[in-house]
Amino acid sequence: MDAIQFVNQEYPEWLPEDRRVMMWIKGKPTELFLLGWEVNGEPEVPMNVPEDVWDKHTRATELLQEGQLETAKTMLREVIAAVPDFPAAYNHLTLAYQMEGRDEEARAMVKDLYARFPDYLFARVAMAQLLTQEKRVEEARTILDPLLRRRRFHFSEFRAVAQAQMAIALAEGSQEGARHWLDMWAEVEPDHPGILQWRLRIEGPDRMLKSLKELTGRFGRQKGDRRGLP
Repeated sequence: MDAIQFVNQEYPEWLPEDRRVMMWIKGKPTELFLLGWEVNGEPEVPMNVPEDVWDKHTRATELLQEGQLETAKTMLREVIAAVPDFPAAYNHLTLAYQMEGRDEEARAMVKDLYARFPDYLFARVAMAQLLTQEKRVEEARTILDPLLRRRRFHFSEFRAVAQAQMAIALAEGSQEGARHWLDMWAEVEPDHPGILQWRLRIEGPDRMLKSLKELTGRFGRQKGDRRGLP
């Protein structure tokens, strides 16, 4: 692993174009993807979106996070009416439908979003997630592959790609592959609450509980050792 990371940092041109490498881990071949991107927190405002419309869209996403779905949907529809070719507004409207449990409508919106805006990152991710749920894993991977050639991501973009890759890995029965993507995401956003949820999903409750007991035991022994010091 150290050798591969050295090549990744110093001689990236030696790697395959898709940055996938195979390693033997725990007695079986495991596909790894090497991180080679710049991830930042600066959103890119589309050129065709006026500032007031962008501000309304930003407020609508905040309302989604707060659970105020009806108000958020109203604002997103206003954004779409003002800028019909603004894919992020459609994406967040789809998310609102998912949060309401209107799954069939949301699935139809995902397919329409990808058909209209195939180069939009979140459209590709949403379609890949949908295909993964339908057990069409190879198709999902094919849709995601072009995104792996990008060199810059917003935090939210990298998070979405990582989660889609973890879902694919678990659908293929590859816990190691899922852990690999989870570890890369944790390097980018170590304090994100979703990290623990995905770790629980990957490891399972029994293994997570065992790890917690081992950690608690080590802490208890260390505390006891300190008490014994003069």
